Amino acid sequence: MEKGDLCAYLRKKIEIKDDEKLRWINQIASGMAHLAANHIIHRDLAARNCLLDSNRIAKISDFGLSRLVENADQI
Repeated sequence: MEKGDLCAYLRKKIEIKDDEKLRWINQIASGMAHLAANHIIHRDLAARNCLLDSNRIAKISDFGLSRLVENADQI
């Protein structure tokens, strides 16, 4: 992803508007809801595992610890 991970991007001394931060929060929450709807637990969500593309759209990454849950009540 062109802009790298969200953690490194936030650590740069760049002025980031609150509305863009809220947009990232919404995108990440939406991605996590999508995973939950498909019975997947990520188990390692962190800013370092959210990547930003060239348009600064957040994408969840690093599914190495993720697990498929057979029973939706376990999510």
